[in-house]
Amino acid sequence: MQALNGFLVSDIKVDEDRLIGPRFVDEQDLEDGQLPGKLLIYLWDDLLRHHQDKALFHGSVRTYGDLDSRMSQDKQVFSDEFLAFFQKEEPENIASDVNGVPTP
Repeated sequence: MQALNGFLVSDIKVDEDRLIGPRFVDEQDLEDGQLPGKLLIYLWDDLLRHHQDKALFHGSVRTYGDLDSRMSQDKQVFSDEFLAFFQKEEPENIASDVNGVPTP
């Protein structure tokens, strides 16, 4: 979550009090290699609702339905910019599945 929070602060200019806390997503939430729905809903509806460009997500994602559909089809959901930032910030976690979701 550290890389995600770093991207949210540096590239999207999200206030610190809106970042993902250490207990919001735990190891059990990540067991299947997918990001939990509660995280995606928080990012989309609560956190990024006021950031119209939603630079965190792939350019083809215009609605939460698009995001959900791409996740279920194992397509990339995150922007290339975020994935590059993630790889730079956490090189030991470069492995990711097809949809760009970093695997634990």
